[in-house]
Amino acid sequence: MFDKILSRIGAAFNRYDIPYMIIGGQAVLLYGEPRLTRDIDITLGVNIDRLGTLLDLARETALTPLPGDVPEFVRQTMVLPALDKATGIRVDFIFSFTPYESQAIRRAKKVKILDQDVCFAAVEDLIIHKLFAGRPRDIEDIRAVILKNRSIDMDYIEGWLREFDATLGGKEIARNLQGDSGMLKNPLDRHVVVDCETTGLWPRHGHRVIEIGAVAIENRVVVGEFATLIDAGVSIPPEVQAIHGITDEMLEGRPPPEEILPRFYDFIRESILVAHNAAFDIRFLRHEFARLGMGLPHPHVCTLEMSRRRFPRLADYTLETIYLHLFPDPSFLRQNHRALDDARMTAKIWMKMEGG
Repeated sequence: MFDKILSRIGAAFNRYDIPYMIIGGQAVLLYGEPRLTRDIDITLGVNIDRLGTLLDLARETALTPLPGDVPEFVRQTMVLPALDKATGIRVDFIFSFTPYESQAIRRAKKVKILDQDVCFAAVEDLIIHKLFAGRPRDIEDIRAVILKNRSIDMDYIEGWLREFDATLGGKEIARNLQGDSGMLKNPLDRHVVVDCETTGLWPRHGHRVIEIGAVAIENRVVVGEFATLIDAGVSIPPEVQAIHGITDEMLEGRPPPEEILPRFYDFIRESILVAHNAAFDIRFLRHEFARLGMGLPHPHVCTLEMSRRRFPRLADYTLETIYLHLFPDPSFLRQNHRALDDARMTAKIWMKMEGG
């Protein structure tokens, strides 16, 4: 439903010749970690003297302004909040014509949504907006965005922060943000490719993780591996044993989750996770960490989705099919459907698709 609204609004902005960029949660979805959001924030490169035009645009796109006295509200706040009644999604139009916002809008990134170009704030400008908001949620968003985007122009960010320092009378925003947290420093280019073997398909049905295999990659070089069986205290159905070959007897005497998961968390700290069909592995890992009162906030990449976009004509998207498409030599193909075997194969596929 967001796609339809964004596409509709983007087309209307083009017709009315209003410069704009999408900021806030929708931009975080583009550059960072998936998150729940129920609104759309849009910065406009115009003054409130274009309010009449914007109201025409709102009517054309089925958006209902929320304030009773729209002109007075906009004059006081520089914001026009509106509602798409069909979906309950709120859209905030933010009037801004400062030199910074004007140039940020000019460098916005065009993203194709339902055949319509929609302008999103560049990743650097998203970070700047989040820094000024400064809420805990914004700080988490910044960390996820920096981890997931390796070509951020830090000089651009720091340059504008220094200019804001001077304008705001020595607030020292740039220096403070470069302090103990190191938020604006490029993080280590570390990815961890992970695969889980489980007792079934759904953690909410009581199925558990019984094996974790992982491969750590730094600066495109494999630097370590993690592999272990886990005794989660549950039986493995015969039909599942037939898939990965792990039996109840193999788990006897193996460490329990409360011993393994903290060690695994140390292994993946400050990393972007990579998995084939990441929705499955990440769902199970989050469930296991939650059982111990721990979270898993790491951004992740899915090689299944990458390969579907990159190779739309493959017969299927199993690890074997993708591997043989990328590498003519089948000697590396896994012998068993085990976690570390799958993680190693996924690592090779990911590095090849990333240009290695």
